[in-house]
Amino acid sequence: MSRFEKPSVDLALRVNIALGGAAICFFILVLRLWYLQIIQGDYFRSLSENNRIRTVYVPAPRGLISDRNGETLVKNRPSFNIELVQEDCPDVPGTIARLEELLGQPVGSLKEFSVAQRKRRPFEPKLVMRDISRDVLAKVVARKYELPGIIIGVVPARDYVYGDTAAHVLGYIREITREQLADPRYARYLQGDVVGQYGLEAKLEDRLQGTRGLQRVEVNAMGTRISEYSFESERIGHDIVLSIDLETQKAADLALKDLKGAVVALDPNNGGIIALASSPRFDPNVFTGDLSPELWRDLVSGPGKKLSNRGMQGEFPPGSTFKIFMAIAGLSEGVVTPGEKIFCPGYLHFAGRNYGCHKRSGHG
Repeated sequence: MSRFEKPSVDLALRVNIALGGAAICFFILVLRLWYLQIIQGDYFRSLSENNRIRTVYVPAPRGLISDRNGETLVKNRPSFNIELVQEDCPDVPGTIARLEELLGQPVGSLKEFSVAQRKRRPFEPKLVMRDISRDVLAKVVARKYELPGIIIGVVPARDYVYGDTAAHVLGYIREITREQLADPRYARYLQGDVVGQYGLEAKLEDRLQGTRGLQRVEVNAMGTRISEYSFESERIGHDIVLSIDLETQKAADLALKDLKGAVVALDPNNGGIIALASSPRFDPNVFTGDLSPELWRDLVSGPGKKLSNRGMQGEFPPGSTFKIFMAIAGLSEGVVTPGEKIFCPGYLHFAGRNYGCHKRSGHG
């Protein structure tokens, strides 16, 4: 072949290869777009919307509890919680570690929140510490620039005004459990909500629990609130008035000081409970903050089992109080007369055996 002759080139093959490569690339691009738009469309739409507009639930204050004279026994107070928005935190373990160091908490003590609340969406605040003190609040706010994603939530907390007075009657509230969330009766509740777990707080949960508010806020890429988009106000729960009389309840609690037992005082006119005291007692205010396992074990199974309501759950022999009923029965049946005297030798012989009196020598 002469050096002046051009080599033969199969242009058709090259064009077909180029077209095939372009078709494959276009097909991959269309497939990726289909996956993002159709398969993952709802997820990315939600993610995009919540980067701009976020929904914040506003907890509703629970109803107040008062005695028969209108004296407030249980009210609400503002409480500050440390929360974390995972979407705004590029390094969650690092932020938690810095927070533990700042507050002097043991290493790893604040990591449990991520396990307990793993079902929450990334843009929803996750509880890290509940009902913090003002000193802790000041430390976190002052160093907030070092803690991306950490926010301070303000929620209403229960305030049991008179401490352990009528504690077994009033009960306490605590964060809803996993078992309760699966119960249809708690269908309107969300993870992290607090509900009545004992006493009247639990028994009257439907009336005391209010309706949460709904706030939509506009945020920037760092999660900082820019403006309020819309707001639906929360509704406070219903107030409850008890038949309990505070002064009588205090007297009953004082009578049981350092003793084990119960005092129940009834209104003879209508049978209403004026006082119901049980001892040993507990302070319901301890349940508003973080409760240590040691304190919980002491309340449940420690000396005196403080959570046991002896006035309602205890089983006691009636003793001499039952003599009233026996006397009424004997008089109505004519077995005894009002002026009849009975000799007590220290026992009662019945059905071939002697039943002893608590005073072995007898009452005469």
